[in-house]
Amino acid sequence: MTVQDIAPDGTATALTEGQLAGNFRALDESRSWRTADGSLLGPFHPGRRESLLPVVPGEITEYNVKVRPAFHVFEAGHRLQLTIASGDAPTHILNPKDYPSLFGSSYDVLRTAQFSSHLTVPLTPVRN
Repeated sequence: MTVQDIAPDGTATALTEGQLAGNFRALDESRSWRTADGSLLGPFHPGRRESLLPVVPGEITEYNVKVRPAFHVFEAGHRLQLTIASGDAPTHILNPKDYPSLFGSSYDVLRTAQFSSHLTVPLTPVRN
């Protein structure tokens, strides 16, 4: 995932990014950060083989992707853009043992009332 600031003229400025291999999505709640209302702000994924969760084709699966923190001031008229991609080489290289389970896969991002996709963005007050 890549987060960008999009200016009114279409200029894109990359702010931060994150990645998650779907079968490594198990959460360690004791090391994950949540907001006061319980929203997940900083998911922690152990990333160990013992914590693998299967991805079942056709089953709706929630993915909590940790995006690295970034401090940025948005100017008036700018937009936030989140781009989801299926690869992040060479930044995030998986173990070659995992490649066979990745070939031929696809995903759908759900944006319905029942299964909403969202991005938690903590904001701070503007100081002059």
